[in-house]
Amino acid sequence: MKILGMPGVNPQTGPWMDNILGGVASAGDRAQTQHYGFWTSGEERVDAAAELQIVSSFDPELIVAKSMGTLLTLRGVSDGMLQPKQCVLIGIPVAGSGAGIDLLLRWHELNLPTLFIQQELDRTGTFEQLSALVNPESRCTLVAVPGSDHVYADTAVLIKLINDWRET
Repeated sequence: MKILGMPGVNPQTGPWMDNILGGVASAGDRAQTQHYGFWTSGEERVDAAAELQIVSSFDPELIVAKSMGTLLTLRGVSDGMLQPKQCVLIGIPVAGSGAGIDLLLRWHELNLPTLFIQQELDRTGTFEQLSALVNPESRCTLVAVPGSDHVYADTAVLIKLINDWRET
């Protein structure tokens, strides 16, 4: 299986994602973490189209994404650039408004098995806020984890949640 990691905006989420993928990938899986161009170019903005073009050539079957990576994933899947069989979206920034919210409201139309993991009081959007946006009749599983800092530091818990969900 090809597994793609889409980390957050902070370059420190690259090694964090590598750790997650290391715990999720099985023997024979091919896993890679996207290292965004703006991390090294000095650009202040993400070129979403360019990043999605790069990862689409990998043709992932499972996408594990965090924060900004979840927004890129929502866009890439909704636009047909990415066609995974499953998604895991961690720490979706749902506070406020934006394209990500519009995509979440229509996510159920894709009929894509998705695991949402959100801190109960995540500063970028609480579990309750996320729950209000996800259609209860979708193929989505929502899991709350303790916290409010948007860091998701307990990778062992995240890996267990992901692996348990994939086995069901």
